[in-house]
Amino acid sequence: LVVAARLDPALHATKEGQVARPTAPMDSVSVDGRPGAPGVPPASRGRDPDVISGGPSYLRSKSASPMPSRPPTGLTTSTRAEAPGIKRSSSLRSTTSVRMPHHYDEDTYGSTLTWDHGSLIIDGKRVLIISGEFHYWRFPDESEWESVLLGYMAAGLNAVRIYFHWGFHSPRRGVYMFDGNRDVDALLHLCARLGLYVLAAPGPYICAETSGGGFPFWLLEMREVRIRHMQATGMLRYDNAFMAACMEWWNAIVPILAKHEITKAAPPPPEGGAARRGCVVGFQVDNELFERKIIPLGLHRHMYDLSLAARNLGVTVPFFHDDGLLWGSWLGSSSPSKYSVDMYGFNLYVIFAPGSVWGGKATDKQFAAWNAKDFVKMVDGIETGFRGLGRSALSSPIFIPELQVGWFNRWGLAQDFDDLYHFYGETFSQLLFASVVAQGCSMASMYTFCGGTNWGALPDPDVYTSYDYAAPLREYRHPSSKLHLLRSGVLQPVRAFEAEFATSRAVEDRAPLAARVASIDGRPPEHEGISLLAKHRESDRGVQLCLLRNLAPGGGDRRLVLRLGGVEVHAEVSPRSAFFAIGHVPTSVPYLLLSGVPILSYGTYGSTPITAGAGGGGDGGASVPPRPPRHPSRGASGVEEAGEDTWFVKCVPNATMCFRGHLVLLSVAELPQPASVARTDSLSSAGASMHRERIDPLHEPEATGLQLSAGCLPAKVDARLEGAQQAHESPAQPPRPAPSVPPGEHLTLEHGTGPVAYPLASFAAVGGGGGMASGCMGGLRGGKKWRSSRLSAEALRPGQAPSSPGLVDLGDEAEMEQVTWIRFGKPCVVRVAEAGPPMPAAATGESTSRTPRRGRAATIVCLSPEDAETLVTYHSAHERASLETTSASANRPPSRFGAVWGCTSAVFASDGASVRVTATGRQQVTILPPHPRAKLGGAWARPAWVSQTRSAPSQHKTAEAPPPEAAAASLMGTPPRVTRVLSGSSPALGSGGPKAEANPVVEAVRTCAVGVTTPPSAALEVPVGKWTATAFDWAALPWKAIDLKRTELRDSLYNGFNGGVSFYRCTFQCASRANKARVKINARHRVSVFCNKHFAGGETVYASAMLKAGAPNGPDMTSFGSHTYKLHSFVEAGDNELLVIVHSFGQSRCPVILDDARNPRGILSAKLKGGARAARWQIAGLDCKQLPNAFATDGVPPEALGVAVKPVRPLQPAHAASGSGVLGGPEPSGFMLEPNDGLVHAFTSFTTPKAAQTAPEGAKARLPLRLHLEGECLAFLSINGTPIARYHGDMGPQHSFFLPDGLLKPAGEENQLTFTGHTNTATAVRVRVRPYDIDLRTGNQVEPSNGGMPLQTTTVQVDL
Repeated sequence: LVVAARLDPALHATKEGQVARPTAPMDSVSVDGRPGAPGVPPASRGRDPDVISGGPSYLRSKSASPMPSRPPTGLTTSTRAEAPGIKRSSSLRSTTSVRMPHHYDEDTYGSTLTWDHGSLIIDGKRVLIISGEFHYWRFPDESEWESVLLGYMAAGLNAVRIYFHWGFHSPRRGVYMFDGNRDVDALLHLCARLGLYVLAAPGPYICAETSGGGFPFWLLEMREVRIRHMQATGMLRYDNAFMAACMEWWNAIVPILAKHEITKAAPPPPEGGAARRGCVVGFQVDNELFERKIIPLGLHRHMYDLSLAARNLGVTVPFFHDDGLLWGSWLGSSSPSKYSVDMYGFNLYVIFAPGSVWGGKATDKQFAAWNAKDFVKMVDGIETGFRGLGRSALSSPIFIPELQVGWFNRWGLAQDFDDLYHFYGETFSQLLFASVVAQGCSMASMYTFCGGTNWGALPDPDVYTSYDYAAPLREYRHPSSKLHLLRSGVLQPVRAFEAEFATSRAVEDRAPLAARVASIDGRPPEHEGISLLAKHRESDRGVQLCLLRNLAPGGGDRRLVLRLGGVEVHAEVSPRSAFFAIGHVPTSVPYLLLSGVPILSYGTYGSTPITAGAGGGGDGGASVPPRPPRHPSRGASGVEEAGEDTWFVKCVPNATMCFRGHLVLLSVAELPQPASVARTDSLSSAGASMHRERIDPLHEPEATGLQLSAGCLPAKVDARLEGAQQAHESPAQPPRPAPSVPPGEHLTLEHGTGPVAYPLASFAAVGGGGGMASGCMGGLRGGKKWRSSRLSAEALRPGQAPSSPGLVDLGDEAEMEQVTWIRFGKPCVVRVAEAGPPMPAAATGESTSRTPRRGRAATIVCLSPEDAETLVTYHSAHERASLETTSASANRPPSRFGAVWGCTSAVFASDGASVRVTATGRQQVTILPPHPRAKLGGAWARPAWVSQTRSAPSQHKTAEAPPPEAAAASLMGTPPRVTRVLSGSSPALGSGGPKAEANPVVEAVRTCAVGVTTPPSAALEVPVGKWTATAFDWAALPWKAIDLKRTELRDSLYNGFNGGVSFYRCTFQCASRANKARVKINARHRVSVFCNKHFAGGETVYASAMLKAGAPNGPDMTSFGSHTYKLHSFVEAGDNELLVIVHSFGQSRCPVILDDARNPRGILSAKLKGGARAARWQIAGLDCKQLPNAFATDGVPPEALGVAVKPVRPLQPAHAASGSGVLGGPEPSGFMLEPNDGLVHAFTSFTTPKAAQTAPEGAKARLPLRLHLEGECLAFLSINGTPIARYHGDMGPQHSFFLPDGLLKPAGEENQLTFTGHTNTATAVRVRVRPYDIDLRTGNQVEPSNGGMPLQTTTVQVDL
């Protein structure tokens, strides 16, 4: 498919240095490469080509802008409500005085897509772009795209950034293929269907550790073209021929991207159905092109031409660029001759893997741990540095197009990607993402989020076949603990408070961060407060966002007391982890003052309001009128109902949450436990310790009782009161550490009626009513208000008043209010309500109890750390914006909020009507449907994999119980067991408490077992058949004569042999047997020499460091790397033949300013000595330009593989036995290989196993397979004709290769496995096909003998 697109206005050269518009528009763009070709403005001769000379007419005239005067057809331009803090402006955001034609047209498209310094704003709503890199071309089969993208969504991502690989689509000039796994139109339709935003990065240069940096091989072959305008490393000069080639790619790819923009209605999908809205929200121009650092490193002309052409080809979304460092490239200036992007972005790579930058062998000591100082240096000044760049960086969101999650790995290193995973640690992504969000970043794309495969000829010399990258989603699609911790610790909380993070600003200028930390590990904080409280932000609505971060590699959890606005809470931060302590949430009911408990997610669930009870004393009480519901809906009775706040938190026994007001406990429920965990009827088997105090949470409940602190919290305290003000109010005293609560023990709460045990949730009803209100209130004395003046207030017992010296007189008019702290001891579901005023008793008139206010209940779901990692929550589009206050909020439909946990991965449908659950092995999954009346069931009701057992029935009954026949057809599950309902005469509520009411969360939650009943055995081995081979026919190669002194003839690049291997042949004469005959060869990268069919030797010329022979990047020291091979044992008098096989590791990728894409490959030089003379050289190989996909090859011409089948030497028993212990199980398949065998083409077959014999009907079971090789040889391996592995046994480090699911035949059918390789030493080639034996947490490969478990997953769709 050749795509020609209209470029308007088309420009052509008239006189030197001038540009004129043609009289008639052109129908297509000429890309013939001639200087001054139409569509490409000519370079100004005799002047600096980096300057757009004098502001020509197409720069000065606004009419040259390709922007349409009205929105595209299919878009509705309705008035949209604005998000908080949005100040709309139609003026250009950069500081250029002239609006450039390539800039974003906000006047036309601003109602759909705009931005400010806080975030992107889409349809009037603030949207944080949480993205992951997606390389579709690293998936050899497009059938995997959807499952991988669903994995992105399950991790909490809402966007992807995509490099579009020029060379992958263009095998030869003028030909562009968009079929199969190159069908980017289908990919963008898929993203739109899944609801993922797209950041498009079509290059032309993409880097990405791919051969040639993504440029097509045919372009690299054109020696007259200056790649990236480089004359040499660091020297640039604008090249019209290079730009003409770029325009050819632009004409092919840009129209496809343009029709999928969010500013347009995308075309109907190929599978049919209605047209969806586009998904592309940003367009990246080029890649990591520095503008200037002392010397010019990039050309303004280059950037301007690409941008203007893209606009003329239909692009309407903003342009951005990924600056390699925070250097301010392409920010623009007041001069119209300087190019500027719409949004500035920079890449952030914080920690480089040992030995990966400057080369050399990395030691195990270097891989022990990364340096926290390097982390702080790179991260903690981002906001200041970004805004300090000025210009458009002041008004655009902090944008990181590439945020590090891991690193690539090189040939020859002893460490592999599993070692890299351990080096970075499972919390690295959590730490880094939380840190950049705390720096104000609202747009970030993690590179790379899913590991890929460098199949065929994709890799550059820096990488081998696997591109796992130690990513959160491993190469074989297993979500690692890095993904789970990133999602639970950062992504879900950030998504839950999206608008708050988007409008937040740093508050360090108000007080030192250390002033907000009262103690660390029970000691004064001193300087450690800065290290643990890394950043404090405040949103426009006053929400407090405090990043608690522990960068220490060990030393145990750090406990601290966080102080904010007079409120203190306890928190714990594990080594090398981070989370946000969130406070002052204005929409929360009850009002959350501050939480030291990690918040996983927050939303509004259900539509069942709390009602006041009619118990004793209730007749005389009055409920406070409810607040207006945020998302009203109509119930069955037609009365407006409002859902209640639902918090998901992580169970940390020594952490506390603090709410404003007097809370009463309604119920506590035990969470469903996995089936493997024995249940107990003891009430102490799960729990939360809840206590309510006046101000000082330092004295926590102990096993034998509850210690209370007297004092009151001023109602009008400002959360921003820090530093001197706070020190004046509460003189700093060394606080006492909070005693830990032994899990499972009862907490005794003293009341006036006697001690009462509350093992699950305990409240201290202090002041204003309750069982012990009058005795220990300590609030009213002589008509005045009092509060504690000491952080370590004295412990009080019921009936004991605080001593006067510990109180401060606040005067008669000081308004006081109560607060309640909650601490969880074990996982559970707690429901609380904000209490109304005390209800006086009929006889005495004294305050005896409180009633919950209508509509002010909240449920807190406290999950174990293991379940917290697997939690996936669902927010409808309205719920994600629930913290926004708009004029249209009253007309919004009810929001939906749901959750699922206990499984490996889960993705809710966009409407919340179903959830896609993936379990590893067999897992107990808990589901909270997005609507409380939802019934788990549907077409897949009662499948075999659903547990058919229930635990003890709930003490509550659903208000609308389904009939028996409906229940029989619905999904049987296990509801939570309500272990205690505090109501009636409960001392915590008083004798006049309300009736017990059903908890909508408790009633809705169900559990089910998902997965196979019998997981695969650790000894599972896929039988591999017997090997046979064909004789490699050297004579059948397409030989052509060359002159070794001419680079364009000898270099494999210029012959089109870019698949990885090239062949050389030399015929020479010897007058007599030459005892000193030898040949000296310099080649890149691996050479094997044969003389008269006898192996003469071989070497590998590869260095992991720059400025060495065979360097992967930068100048190659071509004068070095020669090796001499003795031939005297093989030569004969007369004619002799020398055969040379040269393997290339790929073309260098031309990063930044390095002109290395054409570093030599193949034989660089060869010289015969010692009596050999009259040499005639020839070259042969596979011209990749003749293939449909230039990268889908191993470089071996198929015509030379032969057809005559010959047997191979079987493995000797000793060799087979030596390999059987590597992975366990039966003896491997394989054969013996000798150097004199030359190039061997061997093949066999194996049968695709069934993923699971016990897989349920309607469920998709997956058993990822790997190909494991042993033996010191070099080989290319293909599966069913697709080259999937490049193996260097003597270099390593890779021995196991992923077999993508889409390349395998269906279960029960045979797959063809081919081996094409040779060896420099006698070796046994051992081949196995096995499942991935891994550590299920990290995804690292572990031998079965060491506890590795075969990876098998089951995916089902649950209709809700």
